[in-house]
Amino acid sequence: MSKSTAFTRHYEVEGNRLWEALEQSLRELDKVDVEHVDAATRSMHLKTSISLFSWGQKLTATVRDSERGGSMLEVRGEPKSGFLSTQWGEDQAAMSLERKLVSGIESALG
Repeated sequence: MSKSTAFTRHYEVEGNRLWEALEQSLRELDKVDVEHVDAATRSMHLKTSISLFSWGQKLTATVRDSERGGSMLEVRGEPKSGFLSTQWGEDQAAMSLERKLVSGIESALG
């Protein structure tokens, strides 16, 4: 995964509600550390630990109000290390994180 958008999701909920669900979801995820939170801009910096497919990632998750109503979650990131890192492995790690994060958010939103 190069420094780019890992994934974007639209939710039919108000931005502050999605922000709360994101925070709750991250508290329940293993191997993801929240390094910095900026509640005013609804943005946070995260890092993942080493996995089977990746040396770990540096990520930024941002919640924005959507022009079409509801809100958007955008996650952008890059590998923590390019050493022996492959695009395939980073993509696998990003997809795994997306599945876990989206599942946690949907659970929090009920």
